[in-house]
This record gives sequence, structure tokens and C-alpha cells, in this order.
Amino acid sequence: MDADSELRLLYRLRNMTDTIMFTGIVVHEAIQNVIAGLQQGVLTKVDSSVNRAIEEFRSGWTESSTAAWIERPKQATNLMEHYYGYTLDDERKLALRNRITDSISGFFASEAYSVLKSLRPDGIIANDEAFASFLLNGITIYAQPDCAVRLQDHVRIYDWKTGRPDNHGL
Repeated sequence: MDADSELRLLYRLRNMTDTIMFTGIVVHEAIQNVIAGLQQGVLTKVDSSVNRAIEEFRSGWTESSTAAWIERPKQATNLMEHYYGYTLDDERKLALRNRITDSISGFFASEAYSVLKSLRPDGIIANDEAFASFLLNGITIYAQPDCAVRLQDHVRIYDWKTGRPDNHGL
């Protein structure tokens, strides 16, 4: 293997993900889109968000299964299961779809979404990668929270997870 081929292979492996992580990415992006809508005063419907996320997953799945990442390694999805030739049975595929549906539906049913809907658009002070920092009481806070909102006398920071619940003692 020549040096260029080896570098391309390392790049592909470094940017590879698996279906569980990809599911989390798709859900995370769906939630960020809902919040971006709220920042513009637009309410997104649960079904619309779920359907869009499932379509995003399907699109990434297709890219990966057709090895589109070979031609477009920075843009196309590269799933470990396709790269190594693993097959997913219908039960596993249904479980991934249900995780997307349940995670997004859970977000819409959450207290966090209720809080976000109740805020004026400028009450959302950070929405994922849109901010690497935000101003709080004249102090610049450096962070990339999934979402941060300004409530009356404090800031609440949210971090979304699609896996098992994890109690951080907060």
C-alpha cells in the first residue's frame, strides 16, 4: 500500500462511526433543528421532526452502503457495519428506528422542551455548535453546550443523550 492510499484509509477509519453513534448524531441534529426553529419563533411538530430524522438516517445508511465515502470521505457517512461487512437483521434495524422515534418523542415530551417553548427566542443563548462561548453577567463562558437558556436569575444548560440515562449528580 502506498503512502497516499494508507493516508486515505486512516482518514476513512478515523471518520467511521457505527449505527448506534450515527443514530445519536441524527437525533442530536433533529433536536438542534427544533431549537433553531424556536429561536426563529417556529414550532416544529413531533411527527415532522421524527420523519425528517428517519430520512436523514436512511440517507446516511444509503451513502454508507454504497461506499459513497470513498469518493467523498469528508461529506459521506461511513458506517462501521458496512465497512467491515456486518449485516443487521430486521429486528436490529427496527430497534434503531425506534431509538430515533423514542428519543425525539421523548424530547418533545420533556420538561426541557416545555421550558424552551415558553421562552422568547432570545432566551435561548446557546444552541450546540452555534456558540463556543456566551456572555453571562459580563463574563464570557467558554463551552459548547447542546443548549443553554437564560431563566430569570440563572442559566440552565442542557446536554442530550440517546443512550442509557446517566446520573451525574446534578
